[in-house]
Amino acid sequence: MRFPRCLRSPTLRRHLIAAVLFFAIGQRSGVAASDHYGQVTFAGLPVPGATVVAIQGDTKRTTVTDQQGVYRLGNLADGSWTIRVEMVGFSPLSETVMIPASVPPTFALKLLPFGEITAGLQPLVVEAPQAPAAPSPTVPASPTRGTAPSPPLANAGGGFQRARR
Repeated sequence: MRFPRCLRSPTLRRHLIAAVLFFAIGQRSGVAASDHYGQVTFAGLPVPGATVVAIQGDTKRTTVTDQQGVYRLGNLADGSWTIRVEMVGFSPLSETVMIPASVPPTFALKLLPFGEITAGLQPLVVEAPQAPAAPSPTVPASPTRGTAPSPPLANAGGGFQRARR
């Protein structure tokens, strides 16, 4: 293969190949992506089902913690991200994290005061149980001759009853 006169120098060809490779591959700073892991706990115990949201500019990624309280956010661009953790009954947490993180962060949730947890809930109305009706005397005072006495009805006011024959 014959190169044009301007490309016959081996040094110039190497520089040109390096430049082509550089532009073909591209500069990866700011474009690299990483998986990000962390854990959500309460009193040192894992919190399953907590919502974890990662925000960087207009980009927003959401996931939920597993049974060990661990979350995974895949393919996050390197740089500064705001991680927000939410769970019903707990104060929301928000922290700025650098991706890739050298150490996976742990978010320790704090329980909301009872008044804040129950704010806006309607009080539970519990109806008092009604006393059963007094049993009616359906059993004859003395059995008639030739018939077996029927057993007294234990719960004549309701529920299951024994059928007479």
